[in-house]
Amino acid sequence: MSINTEESTLKGNILVVEDDTFALEVISVMLTKKGYTVRAVGDGELALSSIHTKLPDLILMDMNMPGMSGIDVCRKIKADPETRNIPVIFLSAMGDVDLKVMALEAGGTDYVTKPAGSSEILARVNTHLNMYRLQQKLKTQTEKLAAEIKERKQAEKEKARIEGQYHLAHKMEALGQLAAGLAHEFNNPLAFINSNLDALSEYTKNIDILIEYYQKLGETLTHCNQGNLSDNIIKQVQNISKYEKNMEINYVREDILELLRDCQDGTGRIGKIVSDFKSFAHPDTGRQMFVDINKCLESTLNIAIYELKDKVAISLDLGKIPMVEGYPQKLNQAFLNILLNAAQAIEEKGEIKIQTCKKDDNVIISISDTGCGIEKENLPKIFDPFFTTKDIGRGTGLGMNHTYHIIKKHRGMILVESTGGKGTTFTITLPARPMEPNTFLKEGPV
Repeated sequence: MSINTEESTLKGNILVVEDDTFALEVISVMLTKKGYTVRAVGDGELALSSIHTKLPDLILMDMNMPGMSGIDVCRKIKADPETRNIPVIFLSAMGDVDLKVMALEAGGTDYVTKPAGSSEILARVNTHLNMYRLQQKLKTQTEKLAAEIKERKQAEKEKARIEGQYHLAHKMEALGQLAAGLAHEFNNPLAFINSNLDALSEYTKNIDILIEYYQKLGETLTHCNQGNLSDNIIKQVQNISKYEKNMEINYVREDILELLRDCQDGTGRIGKIVSDFKSFAHPDTGRQMFVDINKCLESTLNIAIYELKDKVAISLDLGKIPMVEGYPQKLNQAFLNILLNAAQAIEEKGEIKIQTCKKDDNVIISISDTGCGIEKENLPKIFDPFFTTKDIGRGTGLGMNHTYHIIKKHRGMILVESTGGKGTTFTITLPARPMEPNTFLKEGPV
């Protein structure tokens, strides 16, 4: 089954592998109605043939099939460099933990226990497709950068072009670190979403049992003298009351709503992370625009959260400040460089404090940490290119130099104060640019 429309092609190309004809039809129709291009096959051999005919964006695969099992098919897919990155979501009527472990060890991305509702399947498909596309986009950008660097056989003659090349390399290094952190960050909200869905499944089973008791009671009452209740009816009523008490029906009904809210919070968090990451990585337009510094800082914090969480407490004191004129992505990069340096300077537990305020015609940004600090003899060199106090392999020595040039490009100033063993404070001063009458300037993204 396949619907070849431009919209469905853009939405995603999904291969469904299921030997149950009815389940295959239901899942295919559900996905097709949501705008996906769907190919459906009934066994593992056909699945492998179909994959190499046209690579899908995602595979929904039954675990138990005649002939080649879903586990075996997945192993073959993951062993092939051309297909190993395609996400595979297993479908199985068996919820045994060992089977789930086996599926994930074979390279599966996720595991859905049948029968599963359409909303659950669609939520997981959407989540893994978004993650897969983000990974592919980052891979393409990295490969493109690697190809450009390989083609450069001679050093650039102009100092500005040499510095620009190294700055670009550093930015891609930072994006690579963020990509790894972003993938890890997805796991936390997805983990409690899956846990909540498991709990909801158990609640549903209990409710079904209770409904069966009610149905039997209704049938019995229909066929007896209602003025004279029999022992059978009394016994059934007692069963209902006992079961309802044991399963704590009122608690279950309340907890279902709470679990659903948790799921919504989790998916909302995923969307916010992806949105902030796309905004951060999006290239500048080359035009200056009005930028809300407070929003830039909040967005950058969301991007850097994987490096900051667990060991760093964040204190935000964002004042009422005017916008500045500049390049939002470049400012985000400068703030990120300082935040990552601050996090790496904190070995176990510490605090990062971020403050903004308006002073005269300037916006002041202060970022301080309680980390290991910078020794006095190193302070004058902190913004020099290639200077770093980190271990080999942990830094290029270009982050603070890049930050310095970004702030200078915005006609600003950056100062650093530090004491070895007591922490560091970076203070950035940027000229404010209040909106003037009859002046049009687009507000920048954050």
